[in-house]
Amino acid sequence: MSDNRRDSGGSQLQMGDGASPEVFAVIGELADIPEIPEEYSERDRTTLADTSRKIHQGFPILSKFDVEVAASTTDTIQAALIAAAAAKTEHNFRLYYDDSPALTYAFTGKVMRWNPPMGGVDSDLMTKFTIVKTSLFSVV
Repeated sequence: MSDNRRDSGGSQLQMGDGASPEVFAVIGELADIPEIPEEYSERDRTTLADTSRKIHQGFPILSKFDVEVAASTTDTIQAALIAAAAAKTEHNFRLYYDDSPALTYAFTGKVMRWNPPMGGVDSDLMTKFTIVKTSLFSVV
């Protein structure tokens, strides 16, 4: 029996700098890489002559996800994420999985919210960014 599972160790979420050629920096100190849904609306195309529902795929739905990271005042990519949240500008992102063979998914998104650091007793200060995905995934 073959094992086709992929190892998530070494996975990265990266953000582009918008330059040409674009350079991607790793969003460090990630707690995890969240589920990033790729969903479509559904269109009901059933007519009175049909004997069952006729459902078709509609347009992509903008999905959002939260990225939780250990807060750092010296991390340049966190500073870039905070600036992107303030400006509501679109950026290129990549999901990189270094398993064999390596796999990279690209998408565009807007950083819509940044939460100031939060934490508790005996825990690291964490901060959260909300990103709205504005394009479909493409394999790079």
